[in-house]
Amino acid sequence: MSYRQSQFSNFVREYRNARSWSQEELSRRTGLSRPEISAIETGRLVPSTAAALDLADAFGCRVENLFRRADVREPIHAWKSTGMNGAV
Repeated sequence: MSYRQSQFSNFVREYRNARSWSQEELSRRTGLSRPEISAIETGRLVPSTAAALDLADAFGCRVENLFRRADVREPIHAWKSTGMNGAV
């Protein structure tokens, strides 16, 4: 698994956990199967562009936030504590 792929996988899980969603809930919100969500989170599956956009829509964030390095990405607590969703 590449460094970029592992970062993306961790961010998907981080965003999902920040919302207290199960993989099943994220599956329902995105149309991706629960096994696909699991595979993305563990780095066994690189999401398609469409899947990445669906994930960003479900989280209410910009798709770039799922791919950016942790040191330049919008902090999750910003939208969680203020009600902001990170969308522009």
